[in-house]
Amino acid sequence: MASQFVKFGVFVVLCVCVIYFTILLHEKVPVMVARVNTEEYDTFNLMEKLSDETRLIPVSCNSTTFSDNNRHQETMKRRLPKALIIGAKKCGTTALLKMLLSHPLITGPNYETGFFMKSNRYNRGFKWYRGIMPYSSEKEITIEKSPMYFYNQNALERIYEYSRDMKLLLILRDPIIRSISDYAWWLAVKYKGNDTPSYESIVFKNGKPSKSEIITRVSEIELSMYDIYYENLLKLFKREQIYIVNGDKLISNPVPELKKIERFLNIPQYFNDDIFYFSKDKGFFCWRKMNRKTYPPCTMAKPECLSSHNGRKHPNVSSSSLYEVELFLKPHIQRFCTMVPAYVDFHWCS
Repeated sequence: MASQFVKFGVFVVLCVCVIYFTILLHEKVPVMVARVNTEEYDTFNLMEKLSDETRLIPVSCNSTTFSDNNRHQETMKRRLPKALIIGAKKCGTTALLKMLLSHPLITGPNYETGFFMKSNRYNRGFKWYRGIMPYSSEKEITIEKSPMYFYNQNALERIYEYSRDMKLLLILRDPIIRSISDYAWWLAVKYKGNDTPSYESIVFKNGKPSKSEIITRVSEIELSMYDIYYENLLKLFKREQIYIVNGDKLISNPVPELKKIERFLNIPQYFNDDIFYFSKDKGFFCWRKMNRKTYPPCTMAKPECLSSHNGRKHPNVSSSSLYEVELFLKPHIQRFCTMVPAYVDFHWCS
C-alpha cells in the first residue's frame, strides 16, 4: 500500500514538472519571436541602410515594456544635454522639439526647463539638471528647449561655461510674422479675450501707426531684432556650433529642415516623407509619434500634432501698422542677413 502512495507521489511530481517547463517554454518563445519580427516594426526599415555600428535593433511595439529600473542592460541613464534649442520666441521651438523627439535617437524633456536662465534652478546644480532629463542610451542624444536663452546673455554665458562645444539650434522666422505671433500669444495668455488691446496700442506710443513712435521695449518689437542677440551669441560660440533653422520652411515642409538638423547633430537619418502628413483640419503637418516605453523606441499608430496652443490664428493687424513696423525693423533685418552663414536662405533676407 505504501509503495503505491510513493509511486503516486512520484507521478504527481513528474506531472507538475512537465506542466511547469511547458509553461516556461511557452512564455519564452513569443518573446524571442517578438525581437526578430521586423515586419511589425516597419518604421526602422530606413535604418537597414546604416552601418552595423549605428543600426537600431528592431523590436516589436508589442514587446515587453520597461521601467527606468530594469533598463540597465542597455546602459540607460540620465544624461546632460549635448544640444540646446535656444530660440527664438514664437518661431516654432515647440514644433521643432516635438518633431525632433520623434527621432529614435533623440530624447529630452518635453517642456522648457529654463535651467541656465532661472537662477533658482541653476543654483540647484547640474546634478539636479541631470535628474530632470529622461533616461537614454549611449547612442541617443539628449536635447533641451528654452527659447528665451537666445535673448538672455547671462544664460548664454552659463551655457558656455557648462560646455564650450555645445551644439545650438536657433530657429527663426520672418520677424514681422514673429511679432504678430507674439501679440497673439499675449492675447491668449494674458488677456484671454477680455478687454484685449490692439496691436497698435501695444507697439505705438500714441496707438497709431508711425515709425518714429514705435515702442522698442515691448517683446513684439524687441525680440524681432535678431541681429542684436545673434551678435551676442557669436561673442561666445563659433558659427559651426550654431545651426539656424528656417522656421518658415519647418512649418510648410518639415522634412528637408529636419534632415539638415540630423546632419548637424551627426545622427543617423530617420526623417522622411512617410512619417509626416498634412492635416487639413489643423492646417499644418502631423507626424508619427514614438513609443519610448519600448527599447529601442518604436512608432505608435496614433500621430502627433501641435496643440491648439501652438500655431494660433493670427489676429487682424492693419497693413499700415505692419508697414511701419517693417520700416523700423528693416535695418536690423539687413544687418542680421549679412551676419548669417551662406546656407541660410530666409525669403525675408532677399
